[in-house]
Amino acid sequence: MSLAWHAFSQTALILRSTGGEEIARAEMTIPASGSRLWRVQDFFDDALIARAGAHPYILVRDETCRLFGYHGVEGGEGSFSLDHMFGF
Repeated sequence: MSLAWHAFSQTALILRSTGGEEIARAEMTIPASGSRLWRVQDFFDDALIARAGAHPYILVRDETCRLFGYHGVEGGEGSFSLDHMFGF
């Protein structure tokens, strides 16, 4: 049985290096049945992103809601990027 929804999620965004080292952590909230459109630069500055190396990634952790999201890659011709999350 599902529990009642939280009004807002408690979502952690963890920037990791190419080798998996945690570089930085940020928090965000998503309203119940809502969504968030975000970019890495919204939460981590250029120095942290550079420190993460050539192929960093974001680990998303949340124990307060179910998340569903899409992402893409920027750079080069014809690239596409859409990063968003829905909280349920």
